[in-house]
Amino acid sequence: MSASKIEFYVSCKGLKKADVLSKSDPFAVVKLGHTNEDGKVKYTEIGRTETIGNTSDPEFTKQFILEFFFNEIQYVKVKIYDSDQVSDDDGLGKADFTLGALMSAPGRSITEALKDRSGRLAKGVMIIRAEEVASCADRCKLSLRGIKLKNKDGMFGKSDPFFTVSRLREDEKWQQVHKSEVIMNDLSPVWQPQDMSVQALCNGDYLRPLQLEVWDWDRDGGHDCMGRLTTSLQGLLEGQGREMDLELARITRGRGSSTVDHAEVHRQPTLLEYLAGGLQISMTCAIDFTGSNGSPSHPQSLHYLDPSGRLNQYQQAIWSIGHILQDYDSDKMFPVYGFGGRINGQPVSHCFPICRVSHAGGSEEAYGVQGILEAYSAAMTSVQLAGPTLFTEVLQTAMARANRPTTQADQRYNVLLILTDGIINDMQQTIDSLVAASNLPLSVVIVGVGQADFSDMSRLDGDGGMLEDSVRTKATRDIVQFVPFSKYNLAEGGMGARLAADTMAEIPDQLLKFFRSKWNGHQRQ
Repeated sequence: MSASKIEFYVSCKGLKKADVLSKSDPFAVVKLGHTNEDGKVKYTEIGRTETIGNTSDPEFTKQFILEFFFNEIQYVKVKIYDSDQVSDDDGLGKADFTLGALMSAPGRSITEALKDRSGRLAKGVMIIRAEEVASCADRCKLSLRGIKLKNKDGMFGKSDPFFTVSRLREDEKWQQVHKSEVIMNDLSPVWQPQDMSVQALCNGDYLRPLQLEVWDWDRDGGHDCMGRLTTSLQGLLEGQGREMDLELARITRGRGSSTVDHAEVHRQPTLLEYLAGGLQISMTCAIDFTGSNGSPSHPQSLHYLDPSGRLNQYQQAIWSIGHILQDYDSDKMFPVYGFGGRINGQPVSHCFPICRVSHAGGSEEAYGVQGILEAYSAAMTSVQLAGPTLFTEVLQTAMARANRPTTQADQRYNVLLILTDGIINDMQQTIDSLVAASNLPLSVVIVGVGQADFSDMSRLDGDGGMLEDSVRTKATRDIVQFVPFSKYNLAEGGMGARLAADTMAEIPDQLLKFFRSKWNGHQRQ
């Protein structure tokens, strides 16, 4: 089944006001749906946009990239929420469409009236704009500063500038694709170097028109344009060190200028190239042995080992995901840990090597996926389920394994697979550990088994913004992917493959972001 890779962006107009004294602070949640054997559409969240403060007309810069199958109906649901109110009851509206309708629309752009939870019309509309993705692995690093910008804050203050970059779409309309940080009270700001994907910036076309706009940030969301210029990525590369005048739609005095101090494009190696260069991807598996799983002797238990050979949810997830990762690890030796269990009457352990439970003094590692399954089955006969559900010790153990020197001659990356049935009881400590782990060659995949309330897991998945620890340090990258097992019926043909594909979807990008932070690629000539 052939597929094309497409991208789309979301924006809204005229959203209702959810806050009493100000406009809403909206963000969008995007879900992709497929029809099951029973004819019902099941949706899986694929990402969230950034939150834009105090606006009724958000234009989100988050780019969603999907595979488009011509011969398959792919349903998309986009819900808009206010950041202070994230339940379905408090949503600002939703829109449903299919990728087929989007890609066949004139200009690949559709405008949908927003609807509320019950399907009635809500205030505002949603605009979705799409384009086919060009294959481009280049990255652009841009250092920009303003010079004597026009002051928009009167005689008692100075403007708070930030800049945006928009690209000209195929339908001759501008699409915002990047936004810088705000620099407070400065008319000659020097922004941090901006690292951008060339694909997101201009879809690989170096001559594609780009619009650079400088804005004065206002707390009420009514940002004032301080000036703009039209250029291209090629123009930015060729214009290094030269001042570029900013202009407004009407002629004004003292509008200022901007200088590109440095602009370079370097090629980002692909995952396949890293693998060809000897990259090893290792998996560590952590299994939930808390009492909320139910007694393993009862058929209703999530840990029940069926004598007929039918796999439980833990076994199905290990089998589906492990078979992908074991191909990228040369020795196929995988550490396997349990948490939340009690061994031989000892105190509850929140990270114990299950291979040693039945083989005292043995290795912490199992050979291949079959070895993981065998170690798990053996542990079920001697581990007493207990609790609570704590992730911190498992995370710290995985971080210690990942914290080894990484060089271009010895490239290794680690994936921690956590299988759990319950709510995390050490959420803040878990977030603190994940923020620290974002600097290591590590991704964390969490599969929620059973029917528990996993709503808190969205806090860990950084699609809505980078995690922030208890001392307000932000993660350097998103390293968490959460997938609820209940969305997949593995009795249906192909659903195991879809579980594995959805679970592993973010790993390549997370891996590439880590290695990009370690060393730059080759500069484009």
